[in-house]
Order: sequence, then structure tokens, then C-alpha cells
Amino acid sequence: LYSPDKCDAAPDTPGDGTAYTTQPADDTAFATAKASLLAGLSDTDGTANTRGTLPVSLKMEHQFVTDLLLENYPGAEAAYSVRKIRYAYTGDAMRIREDSGNTETDIGFDSNGDLDTAAIKSFCDAAGTGVNGYVVTWYDQSGNGNDATQSTTTNQPQIYNGSSVITEGSRPTIDFDGTNDFLDSSLIVSTTDIACASVQKWDNVSGGSLSIVVSEGINQQLYLMFNNSANNWLLYYKGSTQNATADTNQNLLGFYSSGSSAQYYKNGATLGSAFTAGALNSGSYNVRIGASIYYAGGLEADMNCQELIIWESDQLSNRTGIESDINAYYSIYS
Repeated sequence: LYSPDKCDAAPDTPGDGTAYTTQPADDTAFATAKASLLAGLSDTDGTANTRGTLPVSLKMEHQFVTDLLLENYPGAEAAYSVRKIRYAYTGDAMRIREDSGNTETDIGFDSNGDLDTAAIKSFCDAAGTGVNGYVVTWYDQSGNGNDATQSTTTNQPQIYNGSSVITEGSRPTIDFDGTNDFLDSSLIVSTTDIACASVQKWDNVSGGSLSIVVSEGINQQLYLMFNNSANNWLLYYKGSTQNATADTNQNLLGFYSSGSSAQYYKNGATLGSAFTAGALNSGSYNVRIGASIYYAGGLEADMNCQELIIWESDQLSNRTGIESDINAYYSIYS
């Protein structure tokens, strides 16, 4: 709000008018903006040349935004990504460490909602030539605070290779080395209704490794995207398994269960028919990305991961929409 100081004053031209003292906040209700306007025409405003019945210009701007994935499919318990997937989320994407002085910094999103790769490069390059960058924390965008973290430096997955941000399919990715890298989330899954969507690529499809463990008891009753020594994925859930041919491509892998019925998907297609699983083993184990929980120091995944979203609810009816949104960003399959 401002009062013009000359004829034909332009709202966006500095010096053409005097701003009100009682400026309404951005995105305020119309009634609040009206109250500020009326205050400017009275003694309560404090801006001398806006008092009384003077010509006044009112400029209102509307900003229209497109709902992101988690606005369209809400209720996720944990959500990790190299893009912004919830408009209401105001935090950073990840916290990284450079391996020269071991200093850390938070990395957010750029104006397009993509991981701020320029900030990663600037931070690592400022520490010295050939300095690598590693992920300390992958922040949860769901709003539940279930961040995935790794405090041990030698176990942190890599995001910067000394000269550039590591990418897959033109998008940045977090690289797990298959030796000792993993991230632990504070999320504990305790329901029989669960959905999981993950964008990942295996660098090595031989040997036993676990890419994403959603929950795990002493008999490993619930884990996803397991790659066994027979060079295929052994997808295991509550005592039941499905097999799928392994590859080293970038894939969108989805898992959806409701009660005792579960189904895996790869790039929008089912991996076999839906199957019935047994009872969930009791225990309190957190989500882990990149390795086994129960078998400490084993079954680490040689892979990269760009996105992981977990719902503790039946999302099968939303599967097509969820996976279409993810695929539109990463361009994994046609």
C-alpha cells in the first residue's frame, strides 16, 4: 500500500509514492489488507501524507502454486528426495560434509525445487581441490521429523566426487558404496498397511545386499528390494517372497500392502501376481537405507538412491498417480 506523490504514479516505480506504515503481510486475507488500507487513511497509520481522503493505489499480487507429490498424496510417514516433494516443507534437502576439514553444511533447494547442486559444488570446492562430499543427513520432508542420518564419517554415502555432483539420469543422486554406507531413519513401521516408492540404481547386482529395510525383526520379517547371490531381487515381506530379474538400470520400485496382501511394482508394471504374506514379526526396528539392521556390518547395497517415500497406509489405489509423478520428474520409463 502506498500514497501517490505525483500524477500517474506507477506502483512499481521507486519514488512515485510513499509506502504506508501499516503494510499487510504477504498472502494475508483480503479483510486484513482492507484494514491496513483504512488505517492509512486515518491518524493511526503514522504516515503523514496518507492521512485523510487522498488518492490511494492498492496493488495486490496473487501467487499460484502447483501442488507437489505429498500434497496430492498426503500422509507419508517419511519422505526423502533430491527434489522438493511437499510445498509446505520449508526445510533443507540434506546436510553434507566435505572430507578435507570435515566441516558440514545444510543444502536446500533451488528456485525450481531441485537440489541446490551449485551450493554443494561451492561448499566442497571452497574446501580445496578434489574434495569429496558425503551425506550426513537426508531430511524428511513429510513433516514428521524422521530424518535419515549417519554420524560415522566412513559410513556416509557420497554426493560429490571431487569435481561435480554425482548424477543419475541427469538428476543428482546419493551413492552407497556397497561396503559400509547406510542411513538410519527414526521411523519405526508398525502397521500391516504400508506403501513404499523408491528411485534407485544398482551398480552391482551380484552378492547379497539390502537396499531399503523398512522394518526388521530377528528373522528379518520385513525388507524390500533385496538382491541375492542368484543375481535377482528377492523381495521379502512378512515371510513371503517374490523374485525379479536384477539389472543395473535406474528403476522406480514400488511396494504396496494392505492387510495380508502385498504387491511389488517395477517401472509401473507388476512383478508377478499379488501374494499373501504371514504375520508381521514383533520388534521395534527403524527404517534403514542401504544395509541390513539386524546383521550389523553386512548386506550393504552397492547402489544410488534419489527418492524414497514411505506411507503407513494402503496406497494401492493411488499407485498410478504416485508413480506417474515420480516418473515425470526422473524420466525413468516411457
